[in-house]
Amino acid sequence: IFTPYYTASFLVDELRPFPAVFGPIIEEQIPLIPHAGNSWHGMSGKSEEDCKLTTCHTWKEAGNGLRTTFKKLTDKCDLKTNTRVREVTVLSSGKKRVYDEFDKFIDVDRVIFACPSNAVGNILKKHSSLENTIFSTPVYADDHHPSSGHMHALVHSDGTVISPEFRKDVLTRGSNYVEVTKCQDGSINIENQYNFGVQTPGPGVYDMKLEEKPVMLISHSLGEGKSIDPKLVRGSGNHARAHPLYSGWNV
Repeated sequence: IFTPYYTASFLVDELRPFPAVFGPIIEEQIPLIPHAGNSWHGMSGKSEEDCKLTTCHTWKEAGNGLRTTFKKLTDKCDLKTNTRVREVTVLSSGKKRVYDEFDKFIDVDRVIFACPSNAVGNILKKHSSLENTIFSTPVYADDHHPSSGHMHALVHSDGTVISPEFRKDVLTRGSNYVEVTKCQDGSINIENQYNFGVQTPGPGVYDMKLEEKPVMLISHSLGEGKSIDPKLVRGSGNHARAHPLYSGWNV
């Protein structure tokens, strides 16, 4: 299973193991500092210096793309969903017996595990010590901050979460907004906002003119004292186990 650079880089705030050679590739896909060489710049009804990222193709028709991919992967297959796999055993014939949580099973020729690697060790009971090491080695972002706001996101249209002095510039030209603050208990909070107003979100918004696009932010770990208008919340997201750290040992 190949993990795209961009997907694996999501929410990587543990930079020590991050190979520097990957940086330019990620910057090319979603530039942190948009300029005329990696994005569209010009005048719109919102600003004299508006911006639209033209490299972020990941988001255009994203839902349709995923559905098409899964449809092709499951073509001519008997598909079962909402099924929890409890165990896989290898029979003397070489076939694999797959048990679900109700002890029902099917015998198949081949099993492909598409899940967090440590779950493979739980499902495939009889595995070697080397396999056990491989299964337990990958590190995910939420191993470092399991309960922090970086694992939970809100999609909303409330631009007031951006500081007033930066708001207009960020909403019209910024890809990401990061605010580092010290909390009352002395800890450091790193707030992150993805700006889908200049990135290329999915159907219904992608082809809108810039001046017609609504504010669309994805907020993680808001700083103390900040809040989002509930009426402007469009959805939520959970990134747990979704983002392996882009480290040398994971690669």
